[in-house]
Amino acid sequence: DMRLLEEKGKNMVARLSEMRMTLSSSKKQRAEAAAEHERVSAEYADAKVRARELQDRLDELVPEAKRATELRRSLGAKQAQLTADQRAAQREADAETLAYAKLRDQIASAETQDQMFASRLAQISEQIETANEALVERGERKAEVTAGLEAATAAADAAGAAIHSAQDAVAAARKEEGTARSRLQEARATLSALEKVDEQSANASALTAALASRSQGLVECRLADLIEAPAELESLVERLLGDDLAAFVVADSASAASLAETAEGLSGTAGRATIVSHRAETAPVGVDAPGESLLAQLSIPAAAEGIAAALLGDVRLVADATAAVRAHDEAPAFTYVTPTGVTVLADGRIVVGGTAGAESGALERKRRMRALRESLDGLETGLRDASRRVAEAETALAEARDRSAHAKGDVARLRGELSSVTAEIGRLEAQRNQATSEQAQVSKRRAVASEKADEARPQIERHKAAADAAEARATELGRQLVEVSEERSQASRAENDASARVADARLHLATIVERRNHLAVREEELANTVAAIDRRVETTTRTARSLDVLRLRVDPLHERYVAVHDRALAWDARLRDRASLAEADSDSLKTTIAEAREAVNEASQQLERAKSIANDLRVDLGCIEVQVEGALKGITAYGWILEDALALPEPDNREAMERTVEKLRRQLDSIGPVNEVAMDEYLRLKQRADYIAEQVADLESAK
Repeated sequence: DMRLLEEKGKNMVARLSEMRMTLSSSKKQRAEAAAEHERVSAEYADAKVRARELQDRLDELVPEAKRATELRRSLGAKQAQLTADQRAAQREADAETLAYAKLRDQIASAETQDQMFASRLAQISEQIETANEALVERGERKAEVTAGLEAATAAADAAGAAIHSAQDAVAAARKEEGTARSRLQEARATLSALEKVDEQSANASALTAALASRSQGLVECRLADLIEAPAELESLVERLLGDDLAAFVVADSASAASLAETAEGLSGTAGRATIVSHRAETAPVGVDAPGESLLAQLSIPAAAEGIAAALLGDVRLVADATAAVRAHDEAPAFTYVTPTGVTVLADGRIVVGGTAGAESGALERKRRMRALRESLDGLETGLRDASRRVAEAETALAEARDRSAHAKGDVARLRGELSSVTAEIGRLEAQRNQATSEQAQVSKRRAVASEKADEARPQIERHKAAADAAEARATELGRQLVEVSEERSQASRAENDASARVADARLHLATIVERRNHLAVREEELANTVAAIDRRVETTTRTARSLDVLRLRVDPLHERYVAVHDRALAWDARLRDRASLAEADSDSLKTTIAEAREAVNEASQQLERAKSIANDLRVDLGCIEVQVEGALKGITAYGWILEDALALPEPDNREAMERTVEKLRRQLDSIGPVNEVAMDEYLRLKQRADYIAEQVADLESAK
């Protein structure tokens, strides 16, 4: 702990040394800033003197420039007056010359117009004669076109009636075709739906569906495809055969064995499947049993008779249930059935009714499918015939439309020609009327032109003399204008020279003023810098004094800690001596040890209290140093004097004040650095703009 306290003391001494070095550096900077401030002040004084001299020179040049401008303006006014007089004289000469030329042209034009009018009158007479001949020819053509138009209109009406008849025929044929197509599509859709239902019924068993997909061409058909029963016996046959209607029919026993092996490979598939072959045979059965054979009521291909005999060869059809029981009593080897579905099996069981299975309605579905397949050819033939009749009706309609279009084309052509002929007749009549009117107008204008020519001939010489006199006056005014223009040019050059000298003087003055303003700003900046350095020196001095005060507060604590430590060491030595002297006497030794222990405990307690006090002081010292350093940095960063900052009142809400300060600091950072010479640049540019505006005003007034 002692070493830590000593280290803190060394840090404080180092800080104090650093403050003194900073103080020395600040004093050096102040000396340099003061020297520069004196130099800038001298330059600023010279600039003010130079500005006054240039202002005096400018005051002398401005009146001279104004006199040159007034002279130039007076000569300009005289020049303008002479120019106006010359232009007036020239206008008068031009007017007289123009009048002379107009009279001369008027006479020449009158003579030319007389010739033109004579030629035009001959042309008009020829046009009137030609228009009369064309009107006669167009009248005859109009009569011919009118007759042809009436005939073409009658033909177009007949063609329109034929089109209506053909359209009715096409509509009837298309309706018949639509009916045939609908019937064919309905039959195909019904057949497709029945085939899908038949396929789903035949493959109702998962095993049957799996074998159907793996038959590899072994299966020829299903058993239901080979049996065709009367409608009233279909349900009876379906009850007798049941799921066997979906049995796979193969060519021979080898194919049946191969398909059975495939089924064995699908042992994990649920369901049951039946396989029969055309080679299946059954033992012959006598034909003297009661009733009639069910096979005789069925239509079965010859190749499948063996299969049918194996499945239904022992089934006899009787009238009713009573007859079936009696027949079984007579010949029990057969199975007897009735049209209503009562079945007497060979073992004597009587089965009444049935259950709706997957094959329910299979024979009826097969019968409907065969009927639909047989009707498709007839329906397709009917559709083809209906389509042919539609094509024939459309061909007839197209021919009728062609005849109508041809007739309408003739009508349109003849109407167009009639309209053209009528318009041509109107145009010719208008042309003839216009020519007659123009003939009268041309004759009148010819007489007027002749009268004007006779009136213009006496006035042409008077305008010629007036034009010559005005031209001579304009020439004399032009000579005087040249002399005045030369004088004005000399005055303008003198004015320009004076203006240039004034502009140069103003430019030099503006430059010196800008330099003077810049030096004034620089002088103020240096003065502020010297003042800031003085404040920093004063702040550093006060900070060093504050560190000295802190050191003086810490030194007594350190000395107190050393005294306590020395006292503890003395007690330790004293106790050791007592222990050595009391080794021979045990009673006195115990007493001495007890006293020594009490003394040691007391010394230890005092030492602990001293350490606690030293630690608290060390912590307080560290906190005070951190706060002092942060406060000093914050105060000096903003150029405050320490005493002025300490005199400010403590804020009510320090956190809110710190947030406000941080917000304002960010706003200042976002604004960016301040352009310190912006005002000087603005004044310089404004002075230049005012000078240019004055020059522009002088130039505009000199026009």
